[in-house]
Amino acid sequence: MTEETVLTAGIDEVGRGPLAGPVVAAAVVFERKATPGAPLADGESIEHFYDSKKLTARRREVLVEEILERASSWSVVALGPRTIDQLNILRATEAAMSRALALVEADRALVDGTIKLTTNLPFQPIIKGDLLHPEIGAASIVAKVWRDRLMNVYEELYPGYGFEKHKGYPTKTHRAALEQLGVSPIHRRTFRTVAALLPPAGEAQTSAERIPLPLTGAGDEFCLSSQEAGPEEYHALLAPPLAAEEYEAPESALRA
Repeated sequence: MTEETVLTAGIDEVGRGPLAGPVVAAAVVFERKATPGAPLADGESIEHFYDSKKLTARRREVLVEEILERASSWSVVALGPRTIDQLNILRATEAAMSRALALVEADRALVDGTIKLTTNLPFQPIIKGDLLHPEIGAASIVAKVWRDRLMNVYEELYPGYGFEKHKGYPTKTHRAALEQLGVSPIHRRTFRTVAALLPPAGEAQTSAERIPLPLTGAGDEFCLSSQEAGPEEYHALLAPPLAAEEYEAPESALRA
């Protein structure tokens, strides 16, 4: 008799705290035997998938390949700075994580933190879940690798801010660059540090139009899932929306 299996999705995000760039959520699904604590249906371990922040960039790059190949389904959702400004960062994070779950086939979900999802599936929020459940850890790796690569490309599009190093987080170097260069199109204007540097209403300032995510050309929102794409498309996001002869992807974008 074949033992029943369950499709468990891990959901995590990266990019809530930065002053610039999108918040990115990922969902990764693995098939487990239904018995509590049972291994994967294929008998292989995924215990080495855990909190992406605890791993080196090189290790994350290796693991993301394995995750995309082994997961029964996966997704990535990015909501950019204009959407974050319109919704606020909490609601944008909830929306991104809910959409990521909606794009995969799962029976239940494990969610990092205390985020409340909009879904009909049973889900369990777990504080520090990326350290406790490899499904969540895998999602954190997929989200972080994708966002880090995007911020590397933003460094080429908006040089001088140091996005390749701090990924948009409010480091001393980033704050100094903001004061010197001003607010870029990918900065979150409702964040206090950024808002303080905007000119008074009525004065000239950087355009507040919805800024495309450079790797997608899809406006301020982006979604990708294994239902319609493979690992190749996940990696192909390094290609910018400009013609090849106009822009050559920098080598720096090839590493996290």
